[in-house]
Amino acid sequence: MPIEASELTRTRGAAGNLRHGLPWLVPALGPNTYGQNRQSLAGGADRTSADDLAIAARETAVERAALLTDADLVAAARGSTGMAVGRAEVVARFDRRLGDRRIDGVRTLVVLPYQPAWIGDGGPPELIRPSQAYLDEMAARLYPGRVLGERLVVQGPVVVAVDVAITVTVEAGAVLADVERAVRRAIYRRLAAVAGADADPPWPLGRDLAAVDLTAIAATVPRVRDVLTVMIGRSGGPLGTDPIPVPPDGLVVADRVDVDATGGAR
Repeated sequence: MPIEASELTRTRGAAGNLRHGLPWLVPALGPNTYGQNRQSLAGGADRTSADDLAIAARETAVERAALLTDADLVAAARGSTGMAVGRAEVVARFDRRLGDRRIDGVRTLVVLPYQPAWIGDGGPPELIRPSQAYLDEMAARLYPGRVLGERLVVQGPVVVAVDVAITVTVEAGAVLADVERAVRRAIYRRLAAVAGADADPPWPLGRDLAAVDLTAIAATVPRVRDVLTVMIGRSGGPLGTDPIPVPPDGLVVADRVDVDATGGAR
């Protein structure tokens, strides 16, 4: 509420900020005096010195709950109320703005919001990327917990979408369409933006993708006898057997996955 005074006087610090008998006006209740202080109000603070400020700064630095480890930082991000974090990972000594240089005292937190549930046998829903407002809010919440002198970068991932073509043979008696569907689903689940409730962890952030990696995934699918060929490439581009390079903050996700099974029964 507004406080009106006819003059300004120096207070007595912790001894009392508002003197006894000071009148109070409440404009919404009219021009008359609303009441008076029955006694002086204490609770102020005496004038501080430079030494007092230095002591307070040291106490804050020692007592603050700093996010010392990468695990602390990830836990703080995931625990941010209302942010719906689906994935959070730390890349140490990395700042995308500095290219390939590795810098001490820098950490980048890569965050992604929760993604829509994947239903059906097709590809997963379109990836929801974090908005700049989302990233700014997350940064504002985490900055107070930074290690002193640290540069903390909060950003979304660099999405590396890939196409995959796999040929497998199946065990005798297996239904080809069922095996193809299972292999396709296994690839999509491994190359997902976030892990599903009952899925393996998604592809690690910043790890290159090689054809042999997908061979190993397809080989674990029930009723698959052998993996004959695996071709990979960036989404919309040519397929081959060369590994796909991924930057340190890169997130590999599957776009188109084609599976051809032979043997068994249709």
